[in-house]
Amino acid sequence: MLAEYAKAQGWRVEADLNNDIVGAIRGQNGVVDNTRLRLFSEGTRDTETAEEAKQRRFEGGETIRRRATCALREGRRGKLYAQLDRGAGVPPRPLRPRRRSFGIQRAGFSGGALYRNAENYRHQHQDVRNEGGVEFGDTLANVDFAYLAKVTATNALAAASMASAPPPPVKVKIAGAVTPDTQLSWTASPGVPAAGYRVHWRDTSEPAWTHARDAGMSGRLTLANVAIDDFAFGVASVSADGFESPVVFPGAVGAFWAQ
Repeated sequence: MLAEYAKAQGWRVEADLNNDIVGAIRGQNGVVDNTRLRLFSEGTRDTETAEEAKQRRFEGGETIRRRATCALREGRRGKLYAQLDRGAGVPPRPLRPRRRSFGIQRAGFSGGALYRNAENYRHQHQDVRNEGGVEFGDTLANVDFAYLAKVTATNALAAASMASAPPPPVKVKIAGAVTPDTQLSWTASPGVPAAGYRVHWRDTSEPAWTHARDAGMSGRLTLANVAIDDFAFGVASVSADGFESPVVFPGAVGAFWAQ
């Protein structure tokens, strides 16, 4: 599989966008929805160790689909969803129940699986046939090409945005226990240099970043009177023309590549 090959070759994979069942708009319940996608993405790596899990529970990050979600939805990338009226919904689970796990995530890489919003299970994993006047099977007649064009454009825009941004920072660290302030530090990734960095934070119950502060090129920032106990934190690289990398959480569990 490609994920295992990438792992063996030491590729730096920022995110994989996996599209599955994205061509139709009519659900089995009769609902028609051509306005949005669903994005399923793991909140933690399958390869997470017990020590990393312990660190994550202290420093946060387990409730956010931070990899593909960051690439497709958060921060400045919300504007990409002009292609779809209501954008992408992010259910709080790694994949649909009783479905196979996402291979790229099993290998420890970042990834997300995109699905249409209204599913018809008669047209999935079925032999093409007609039973009692009911059609089964995945056929061309069920494809809505206008919707599929929107999905394709959304993927292209997201990929272009990620490609235009600098690599995410590495070795993101956080401190501030038993103090009123939170300190973050990080190191630049090798590759295209960033023009600056941006620190994000939000209440732990929020699904998207609500606060941000530019940090320049210093590699560290102190958030005065922002308590480490009350928020989730992350750092992104920013290009000179405003493209922002996915937000990186502190610690190994929040990193995009092995550290």
